[in-house]
Amino acid sequence: MDTRVQLVFLGETVEGFDVESVKRGLAQLLRLDDSRREELFSGRRRVLKRALDAAKAQQYVAQFARVGARLHVEADEAARRPLQLVDPATPPAAPSPGSRPAAAPAPVSPALALARGDEEIVCPSCGERQPKRILCRSCATDMPRGIAAKREEEEKARAERRAAFMARHKVSASTAGASGFESGEAPAMWGLGFSGRIGRLRYATASAQIAAAMFFLAWFALRDLERPRFVLLGTVLLAACFLLLRLAFLRCHDFDRSGWWSLLQALPFVGWLIGWLIALMPGTEGENDHGIEPPLGRWWHLFASLGVLVASTLLSVPAMHAVSVGMLEDGEASLEPIDLPSPVPPHLREARAAYQEDYLPAIPHKAFALSSSGSWGMSSRAPSPQEAMREALANCDARREAYTALCTVVSVDDQVARQGLR
Repeated sequence: MDTRVQLVFLGETVEGFDVESVKRGLAQLLRLDDSRREELFSGRRRVLKRALDAAKAQQYVAQFARVGARLHVEADEAARRPLQLVDPATPPAAPSPGSRPAAAPAPVSPALALARGDEEIVCPSCGERQPKRILCRSCATDMPRGIAAKREEEEKARAERRAAFMARHKVSASTAGASGFESGEAPAMWGLGFSGRIGRLRYATASAQIAAAMFFLAWFALRDLERPRFVLLGTVLLAACFLLLRLAFLRCHDFDRSGWWSLLQALPFVGWLIGWLIALMPGTEGENDHGIEPPLGRWWHLFASLGVLVASTLLSVPAMHAVSVGMLEDGEASLEPIDLPSPVPPHLREARAAYQEDYLPAIPHKAFALSSSGSWGMSSRAPSPQEAMREALANCDARREAYTALCTVVSVDDQVARQGLR
C-alpha cells in the first residue's frame, strides 16, 4: 500500500537566504497577497498539501528550496487530527461525564525524523533533540532565539578570557594583534612572538627543518676550518635554540599549560622524556586560555622536512667524524717530537718546516710526500687516504726539478714511519 504524506511549513528558511527575499519568492510561487504571505511566515504550523505520494512531495520540497523556503514532509496519518489552538489564559475545559480523555499526540522519534529527511535541533534550555522547529515541543522555548543568546554568552565569555589572559601576561592590544591572539589568527610557524598555540604536526615539521638547517651549516663550516665560518655557525646555533624554545612554548600553550614548562627539557636524564611529552601531548579542543585552536599541519610538509633532514645528516656526519679523528691524531702527533739529525741537511730544512708546521696540524685524510732532493708535497681534507697520497705525490712532483729523485709518500694520516725526513 502506497504511504501518503503531507507538506508542512513552519516559516523556516534555508541557510544563506534572506528572509525578505524568501517571502517575495514564495509569494510569487504561490500567488499570495501581502496578508496571506505574512500569515504564512507567522511561525505557526501550516499544512499546505495532504495525501501526496513521496515523489510528488519531493518535487514541492525542491521548488520551495529554490526560493529559500524549508518544507517538511510528514506522514499523512500523523496530521489528520485537527490542530487546536489553546489560549494559555483560558483553563482547559473539564471533560464531560462518560467521555474518553483525548490521547496525546505521539512524539516523533529521531529515527523517523531522519528517515523523513528532517534536520534536527537541540533545545538550548532542556537539551531535547528534535526535528528542526521554532518552539521546543518539550518546554516551548523559542529555540532560534535561545541558541543565538547562548552563542552571545559564549562570545562574551571568550572575550573575558581573552582580556584576562592579556592582563595576566601584560600583552598590549598591538602586541596581541601582531601575535594573532586578538585577531583570531594562529601564530606563524616562524616568528618571534611567544603568544598563541601550535599543533603537533606543525611542531614536528618546524623542528625537523631547524635540525636540517643546522646540519647543512655544520657541513659548510667544517669544509674549511676558518674563524668566520665558526662565528657564523655559533650565531645560527643561538638563533636555532631560540626558535626551538619558542616552538616548545607554543606547544605547551596548545595543551593549556604555561610555556615555562618547556624549560624542563634542560634537566639531566629526564629532559629527553619531557621533550617527547611536549611533542606528543594532544592539544585542547577549541579555544583555551592561550588562544584559538591552531590550524592542522600537512603530512607531506613533515615527510619532505624529514627527507631533507636525512640528507643533511648523511652529508655532515662524515665531516664531523673526520674533524674529530683529526683533532685526536693531531694531539697525539704533537706529543711525539720528530727525531731529526742535527744539523739538518740544508736541502731538507724546508721540508722539515712544512712537515711540522703545515702537515701535522692538518685535518685528515692527509699525506706527505718527499724526494731525496728536498722537494716535498702534502694534501689534507681528502675524502680518502688513497686520494690524499695521490694529491701529495702530485704536489711533490710539481716542485721536483727535472732529472732528480722521484717523490715517495712518507706519512699518511701520521701512520707511516717518517724515515724520509731523517
